[in-house]
Amino acid sequence: MPKMLAITTPKGSAMYPFLKEPVTYSQAEKKQLPDPDGSYLVDLVLSNEEAEGVLGKIDRALEDSFKRAKEDRKGAKKKPEKADAPYQEMDDDQGNPTGKVKIRFKLKGKGKNNTTGKTWEQRPAIFNCKGIPYPAGTDIWGGSTIKVAFEPWPYFMNSTNKAGVTLRLKAVQVIDLVTGGEKTADQFGFGEEEGTANTIPEEPQEEVMMLEGNEDF
Repeated sequence: MPKMLAITTPKGSAMYPFLKEPVTYSQAEKKQLPDPDGSYLVDLVLSNEEAEGVLGKIDRALEDSFKRAKEDRKGAKKKPEKADAPYQEMDDDQGNPTGKVKIRFKLKGKGKNNTTGKTWEQRPAIFNCKGIPYPAGTDIWGGSTIKVAFEPWPYFMNSTNKAGVTLRLKAVQVIDLVTGGEKTADQFGFGEEEGTANTIPEEPQEEVMMLEGNEDF
């Protein structure tokens, strides 16, 4: 399979981000994930207008996957079907369209190379708004403003006879971070004051190891 180029989304709002460690349960879908070793997950919420360009690329990748499945299974008694796209339009509590779309990204946390039999682990790269890597283990909560770099990865499932595309999460850039228990200074009654304590301590940086070629989605 030819190497794919990562696609970068516009900035949007993170929903149900699990980027600290792999999880085996999808909070958004209220169900267990098929990968027992867990996956990193994040949904990105964009307006329909903001998402238009990215959705077009996803739709083309989905159509390519479906065409490939039909070619590979010519003459089969049961023709392949097209799987649902990995995004959906959002409705409010009354079922009315909100004008927003939710896109699902995921990445398996570990697996085994089918050729060598060796196991591997991976995680998405996380950067701050300046492009500097975040330390491993940084909590990123829903409502954070982020951009996502991903690869559309084709698949065919024999169990459902469906061809589709999954969006393999490669990296996240955090524009505005929301994390657990955070409150702003003004919520405690603090305003800006003159003084010398005006620097922000830097976190130690950790090198991010990314696998290429044989990792699964």
